[in-house]
Amino acid sequence: MPAEAAAPPHGGAASLVGATALATLLLGLVLQRHGLAFGPDAWTSWTASVSLLEGRGYCDAHGLVVHEWPPLYSLWLAAVQAVAGVSVASVRLADAIAAAVFAALACAAALRQVPEVRERWPVALAAATPALLALRGPSSEHVMHAALFALLLAVQGWQAAARPGPRAVALAAGALALAAAVATRHAALVFVPAAVLLLASTRCRPRRERAVAAAVIAGPALLLAAWIRAAFEQGAATTLFSSTREPLATAATMLRAVGEDLAPFPFGIAAWLFSVVWFARAARHPDTPDHRGAVAFVVVALLGTFALFQLVHVADEPKGRFVRFAGVIVGTLLVARVAALPQPRWRVALLLVLLLPNVLRAGKHVVVGRQGCDTVTEHGGESWLPLRATWRPGLAAGTVTTDGCVAVEAPLFRWQRQRMQVERPR
Repeated sequence: MPAEAAAPPHGGAASLVGATALATLLLGLVLQRHGLAFGPDAWTSWTASVSLLEGRGYCDAHGLVVHEWPPLYSLWLAAVQAVAGVSVASVRLADAIAAAVFAALACAAALRQVPEVRERWPVALAAATPALLALRGPSSEHVMHAALFALLLAVQGWQAAARPGPRAVALAAGALALAAAVATRHAALVFVPAAVLLLASTRCRPRRERAVAAAVIAGPALLLAAWIRAAFEQGAATTLFSSTREPLATAATMLRAVGEDLAPFPFGIAAWLFSVVWFARAARHPDTPDHRGAVAFVVVALLGTFALFQLVHVADEPKGRFVRFAGVIVGTLLVARVAALPQPRWRVALLLVLLLPNVLRAGKHVVVGRQGCDTVTEHGGESWLPLRATWRPGLAAGTVTTDGCVAVEAPLFRWQRQRMQVERPR
C-alpha cells in the first residue's frame, strides 16, 4: 500500500461509497423482514445490552457477568435501543447500520488502493454482498469488520499524507479503530500484528517514524484488551493449550471458508490463491500498484486466527465471522484490479465470474427474506424471533408492552445453569 496508491476517493467515488452504505442498509432491513435467528451468543449480546441500558451492568438474562467477549457490541445495541426501543426490530436496525458502514468502508478502501478503475460499481457490489450474506441474526461481526476497514483506511491516509498534522490525525483514527475492533471481539487481536507489519512495510516513511506509528496504533488496543480481560474477569474464559483441533483440518476449513466468500467451492479458493500470486507478481512492475501490504495483512491475520484456534478452545468452527475479512479485502482488491483492465471483454467476463455467484445468493435472500425455525435446547440451537419481540427482566413471556411488542423468555442453557450453581447472579 504505497502512498501513490492511496489517493483519497473523490467525486464519483465518494458518491458511490455513500450509495453503497444506503443500499446495504435498506437491503439489510428488507432481507431480515421476517425476523432474526438468536443463537446462544446472540441471546447473551442482546440481553446484556438491555442490562447495560437499565444500569445493571454487563450481564446476561440470568444475571451472570459476560466472560466470553468484550462489551462494545452490546453497548452498540444498547445505544440503538435507547433511541428505537428494546425490540428485535431495533437489533435488526443496529446490525443493518453496522453492515452498511462495513460495506461502505470496504468499498472506499479498495477504491483508494486502485483509483484507476474503469468501472466503480463492481467494487461496491464486491463490498456489499458479503455484508448482506452475513446478515441473519445478531452478530458482532459487522461492528468488528467496520472497525477493521476504518483501520485500513486510516493506514492508507497515514501513508498518503505529506504533512505531519494529517499523519497524526490518521494515526489517531487508526488507533481508535483497532481499539474498537478488540473491544468487540477478542479474536480481533490477530489484527494487531497484521497492522504493525502493514505499517512497518511502508518504505516511503523513515524507520523511526514507522516504529512510532506501530506503537501508536497497537499500544492502545493492547492496553484496552488487557483492561477488558481484567475488568470483566474474561481471562478465565480462554485457557492456553486447551484446543483439541487438528492443524490440517483447521487450515482446510479456513481456506475453504475464505474461498467461499469469493465464489462457490472450489472456484473461490482458486480465485483467492490466484489473486495473492497476481498481486505479488504485479508488484515487480513500476506502473502497477503494490498490493503486497494488503496481502501481507491478510496472511498475517489468517495465521493469527489459525494460531488462536490451535492454542485455545473455541466452540465455533474457524470460518464465517472469523475469516470473512480475508475474502472481503482480497475480493474487493481483485474486483478493483479486474475493473481496471483495459480489455472490455476480459473485464466483463471476469467480473461476471467474480460477482455473479454472491450477487445471486444475496438477491435470493433479499427477495425471499431470511427465515428460520426454533431449534433451541439447553445445549444450544436457535430461537427464531419476530421483529415485534422484546425481552426485559421480570417481564413474563406473552406480555404485550405499551409499544405493541410481545415479551419472550430467554432460554437457560446448560453452561449458564452450571455457572448459576457456583456464582451468585446479579
